[in-house]
Amino acid sequence: MRVRNALFVGAAAVLLALMVPMGTANAATGSFEYATQPDNVPHLLNNPRDGQCYNIRGDGFAANITDRDVELYAGANCRGDIVNVLTPEQEDPDVAFGSVKFIR
Repeated sequence: MRVRNALFVGAAAVLLALMVPMGTANAATGSFEYATQPDNVPHLLNNPRDGQCYNIRGDGFAANITDRDVELYAGANCRGDIVNVLTPEQEDPDVAFGSVKFIR
């Protein structure tokens, strides 16, 4: 009887552990570097949140130095065509965009 109860309690604990979601990071680690015109002015977006749309207009250089992919949208509010997707450590020497979103 004790063995059966011990097995039941152990199985229930394992099942409960599997049902509890693991903690997830909600922000990319690193920076997104981009330029604006005129004069190719550099800008940084540090540790951006996952899934949040950032209305930043870039025109020129863009570099993804984060641990997430970044989608570059033609328009504001992450609408319109995706003009490029930069994976971690990828850059584009000449891209124009109206907003960005970091994805897991």
